[in-house]
Amino acid sequence: ALKQSILMKLQSRFGQLETLLAELTVLNPKSILDRGYAIATADSGKIIHSPNELKTGELFRLQLAKGIISARKEKNTDTHQKKV
Repeated sequence: ALKQSILMKLQSRFGQLETLLAELTVLNPKSILDRGYAIATADSGKIIHSPNELKTGELFRLQLAKGIISARKEKNTDTHQKKV
């Protein structure tokens, strides 16, 4: 009975560990890049959250799953405009 109880507890903990591992895998930045997203960074390495953080003509980088693209800001496009 004790052996069975210990085995059940170990199986439960192993299941919890597998669940946590799956959650971490989904949140891993590499996994996010593998799904087609990119991370934009300024030359300083700071992550860019808004086009307003860069001046027109300023260089920045796009980190993709399989490499980095160097880019230059040309203009802002407001994606939050209300459509009438």
